[in-house]
Amino acid sequence: MLFSILDGFKWLDDIKASEILDLYNEMELDGDQNYIEDENSVVKKRIEYRKKQKTGF
Repeated sequence: MLFSILDGFKWLDDIKASEILDLYNEMELDGDQNYIEDENSVVKKRIEYRKKQKTGF
């Protein structure tokens, strides 16, 4: 969900992984099944998000 919001504002590609992680933690999304643990997880999830966009969710 956070990636969709950031993408909607055209920020997803411009914002740093550390900033996305901070937002994720501030929003207390740690109970989410797709929990992002660290910056590497953010990078991987962003890549997955872009792949799903190309192939369709």
